[in-house]
This record gives sequence, C-alpha cells and structure tokens, in this order.
Amino acid sequence: MQYSQLPNKILILSTVMLEWQTITECKIIDNLKKVNKKKKIVVLDIPLLLENKINKKSDILIFVEAKKKEINKKLKKRENYNSKIFYKLKKLQLPLEIKKKKSDFIIKNNFKNNYIKKNVKNILKKIL
Repeated sequence: MQYSQLPNKILILSTVMLEWQTITECKIIDNLKKVNKKKKIVVLDIPLLLENKINKKSDILIFVEAKKKEINKKLKKRENYNSKIFYKLKKLQLPLEIKKKKSDFIIKNNFKNNYIKKNVKNILKKIL
C-alpha cells in the first residue's frame, strides 16, 4: 500500500484499552471524514473496529500494544471503571494477534510520552 497516494488519509488506532461503543459509530466516522475533508490526517480511536467490520481498505490501522498488567492498572484508576463491563467487552474482542496482523503499524506503549511521540512521528513520516 502506498500511503503517500492515499487521499484524505484516515489513521485508525485499534487499542487494547476498552471503552463503550455506540450504535452510531459508523455515522460518527462518516461525519468526521466529511468535516475533516481538507485535513491531511484524521486520527480515530475506535473500540471494536475490526470486530464490527467498520474499517475500510483505505484506512491505515495502527495497533497500540502494551503489557496487560499496565493496561489493567491504568483501567482500574479510571473513575468509571466497571469490571463486569470490562470482561464483557473483552469477550467481544478479536485475539490481539489477529488485530496485530491486520494492522499496518504497531506501536509499543510503555506509558512514557517521549517513546510514544517518537513512534508516532516515525509513522507520520512514512504516511505523509
């Protein structure tokens, strides 16, 4: 895939972190694409993107990988964390290896800002 030839590039982060997903997600994506038509890149973080098959072939997928222990620690700190919901959503997810294989890029998240920023800049250089 030649990223430089993609018009209106859409970067999509497929994260391990779980959040609520709404039925209107597809409409939101379409609306964001229309509103941001003149932007070089639009970054969206969409839970269960691949599971619901709402990604397009022209989308650029980025998988953000992190240690389970660190993710769980961060999630539990959230004010609205609910373990029942977490496990229900976890069951809906594809295995992480499948998500990684379907992704165009993988970022390892060690929860240190400089490391993440460097990886994101490298990906942007390749895409733009």
